[in-house]
Amino acid sequence: IKADGLAGGKGVTIEYSYDTAQETLQNLFLKNTLGKSGQQIVIEEFLEGEEVSLIGVTDGKSIFPLCLTQDHKQLNDNDNGPNTGGMGAYCPVTHVFDRWHVNLHTLSQQFLEPVIQYIQSQKISYQGFLYAGLMLTKHGPKLLEYNVRLGDPEAQSLMMLLKSDLVDICKAVLEQKLTAEHIQFHAGASACVVIASDGYPQSPKTGFAIKGLSSIEMNDTFQIFHAGTLLKDNTYYNNGGRVLSVTSKSESLDKALSQIYNNITKITFEGNHYRKDIGFRRNS
Repeated sequence: IKADGLAGGKGVTIEYSYDTAQETLQNLFLKNTLGKSGQQIVIEEFLEGEEVSLIGVTDGKSIFPLCLTQDHKQLNDNDNGPNTGGMGAYCPVTHVFDRWHVNLHTLSQQFLEPVIQYIQSQKISYQGFLYAGLMLTKHGPKLLEYNVRLGDPEAQSLMMLLKSDLVDICKAVLEQKLTAEHIQFHAGASACVVIASDGYPQSPKTGFAIKGLSSIEMNDTFQIFHAGTLLKDNTYYNNGGRVLSVTSKSESLDKALSQIYNNITKITFEGNHYRKDIGFRRNS
């Protein structure tokens, strides 16, 4: 069951019984939990499989895929809990190629290139990012959604691993001179783990001082990106649902994740929450 309006990635529930589906509908229509966004809904077949994010960049003439990424939508470990805007991501996602018999080129041919061809046929000029959310099922890859933006937290992981200068890519996009050579990635892998507020995604509790940020050294391989924070009197406070994105790159995904989890425990505020299993699907 999906809210038909914008809901910050929180408008989707997966129902396993009539009773829970009825409760969700009552929350949307009677309790108005998502406001106007939930006053119209879409009911879709549940697709079972493995979700990946296919993001490409286009200059309006051609489109080139970036590294395949994998988001973790559910709030808690082992994909339990409600859907969120994303609790962590990593790239590249290579285990799916053999497991689901796909590759980056064929996915781009199937889900990115036809969109560019269509908008060209409609005399529409579009330059920028195209995001395809895919579910890899036993019946083949299926499209969940399109967005005309980078994903979050996929973007943090992608940009950390990007070897090319993003400004140069944007310039080539604007000049309609984009080639595959403009988009180069470092070897290895990168990951991002989101620290969220207590009560997220329904009702995040905010206004708590964030401790430990000054004790962490950031560099080319380790960054903390601020999202829902507020700086007041030289102190950061949590000021939203998803608060910080702790991001690292290394020669392997295991090392990138180790760097994240070795540092993330130093960051605390009342009720802070993060998943401890980002990247687990590659071993499942």
